[in-house]
Parts: sequence; structure tokens; C-alpha cells
Amino acid sequence: NNTLMLIAKGWRGLWLEGSKKYAAAIARKFHDVIDQQRLTLRCSFITAENINRLIGDWGEGEIDLLSIDIDGNDFYIWQALTVIQPRVVVIEYNGKFPPPLSIVQEYRPEHVWRGTDYMGASVEALTRLGRRLGYALVGTNFPGSNAFFVRSELTADRFQEPFSAENHYNRARNFLWPLYVSGHKPDWGRYVQVDD
Repeated sequence: NNTLMLIAKGWRGLWLEGSKKYAAAIARKFHDVIDQQRLTLRCSFITAENINRLIGDWGEGEIDLLSIDIDGNDFYIWQALTVIQPRVVVIEYNGKFPPPLSIVQEYRPEHVWRGTDYMGASVEALTRLGRRLGYALVGTNFPGSNAFFVRSELTADRFQEPFSAENHYNRARNFLWPLYVSGHKPDWGRYVQVDD
């Protein structure tokens, strides 16, 4: 969980989880911060059609951070989101596709990750979407799984330019995660091209 340190530092937020099993585990593990009302947990399957309602029931307007990691429809969730305006967005990308490939998996509201490398969008596709939404890509993590975007008017001279996928891309290094010793199982699925 890429926001665990923030909870430890006293931040508050909303956690949407689609799995009843995982939501129950989260409720057990984080019962103290839930009881303190610093963490709100909602168990609901996330789609582009319901994301604004799910978050809007918790709050609206400017927030500090949005983290999107749903192993598939991440691109479409960010594209649909209008109820909040995050300063920073952390979003999972598919490091299997280097720039300039601008592709995203086909949208299916009921999509559930199958444990393969068929998931999400290339960092180039997310960079283009971010640009349309007013965000600049400022970096990716070393394992090639998370991209970091900052609202363009907040970047000033704080980040390495150019804010391009080519400059900030890290390839998928799934082998660094103990669960995936040899990487995700290949699965080409159905992808679509994303243009500006």
C-alpha cells in the first residue's frame, strides 16, 4: 500500500476496496485509525460509472493525494473522476509497454485482474491523459509500476523536465516483488490505442 506511511504520519483519507475479503482484512488491520475516523473504508467494486458517487459520498473538492491501483481500469477511473481535484495522483501503469506506445486495456466495468500482465495502461497513455486533465508526469518508481503526476500549476521548478513518458519511464521489474519471482504471466488481452 503506497499510502501506509501517510496514515502513520497522521493523514486521513478514504480507502475504496472492491473485495469483501480484503475489505474485512483492512478493517481488522487498521481498526485503530478507522475508529479514530482518520480512515474511512468502503467496500464497493469501482467502475468509471460509480467512482464520483463513491468518492462524493465521502467528500468533494481539492485533496492532496489520489492513489489509483485497481489492476485494470485505472485509466478510465482517472478519466471519469470529477468530484475531487487532487494535487498529486499516483497511478499504476503497465511497464510492459515502453514509450512511445500509448495503449490501454479495453474498458470493461466488470474487469477483475487475473494475475497476468494484462492490466491497465502504458505510461505514455497515462501521460497523455494527465496532460488533458492538467497534470504533469514527474516520475515513476523503480519497479515500473507507479507513475506520479502533479497538477501542472504546482510543478514550478521542483521536478525534472521534460514531463514526458520517455524521460520518466521505468520498465516493469516484477521480479523485484517476491510474489512474482519470474514476473507476471504474459497475457496480451485486448488493448486500444490512445491518442491525444
